[in-house]
Amino acid sequence: MDMSIHKTVACNGLREILTWKLGVFPRKIYPDSKLRKDFGFDAVDLGDLGAALVKKFGIDAKEMAVALASETDVETLTGFLAEKLSEAESK
Repeated sequence: MDMSIHKTVACNGLREILTWKLGVFPRKIYPDSKLRKDFGFDAVDLGDLGAALVKKFGIDAKEMAVALASETDVETLTGFLAEKLSEAESK
């Protein structure tokens, strides 16, 4: 599969989780939106997001925790998810 398709799948999945599970309004989700600063996420919210992403995409929980440990934005997280989807497909 093309990397752009992985990025689209990752972006759609992330937006779905942010809106339906964590209550972020879709119009407030921008590529440069920061999870903590812009959405007000705390450690519990990040844990919920990480668990939902692990379940949806089958990503290793430790890798997901490391990705969420820094002040990440939507675009960086989408890129991380797309990379993991691409790696999983190539196995």
